[in-house]
Amino acid sequence: MRYLIIFLLVTAGCKQSPSPQQEKVLFFHFDEMPFETLSPNTQRKMVNGKNITFSEFRFAEGTQIPQHHHKNEQIIYVIQGSLKVIFDGETYVMNQGDLCLIPPERAHSFEALEETLCLQIFSPIRKDWINGEDVYLRYGSLQKLEQNDPSHLLSCLPSLLP
Repeated sequence: MRYLIIFLLVTAGCKQSPSPQQEKVLFFHFDEMPFETLSPNTQRKMVNGKNITFSEFRFAEGTQIPQHHHKNEQIIYVIQGSLKVIFDGETYVMNQGDLCLIPPERAHSFEALEETLCLQIFSPIRKDWINGEDVYLRYGSLQKLEQNDPSHLLSCLPSLLP
C-alpha cells in the first residue's frame, strides 16, 4: 500500500505529453513571411516545428558557405539557380528541381553559382539557429568572418570542425 501511495504522489505531478489530436495544427503564409538578412549575400526565413526546421534561403551569386557539419539530417531542394555542393572532396552541381539528402554529421560546403533560391529541411530542429549560433551563415566565408571579428569563430567552431 505504501508503494502505491508513493507512486500516486510521484505521478500526480507528472504531465502527460499531448496526444497528436491535442497538439495545435499551425498554418503559415510562408510566401508572405519576411526574409531575415544574414549577410549582404544571404537571406533566410524559417519555421520550426517540434522535430523539424523548414527554411527557405536566397543566396546571391558567389555566396560561399564554408565547410561545416551538424547533428541534423538535411534536405536541400533547389527552386531556382544552382549550387555547388562539396562532400568528401567530391563536387556536385545542383540545379533547379534537384534534391539532396545530407546525413547527420556529414561535412559539406556550398557555393551559389548564380542567384539561388532553395528550400532546406532539417531534423531535429536547428537549435543553433534559434540560439544565434549560425555565424558561418552570416558572413558567407571564413575569410570574411575572420576579417570582421575573429572572436565569432569561437561560437561556430563545433560546426566548422571536421
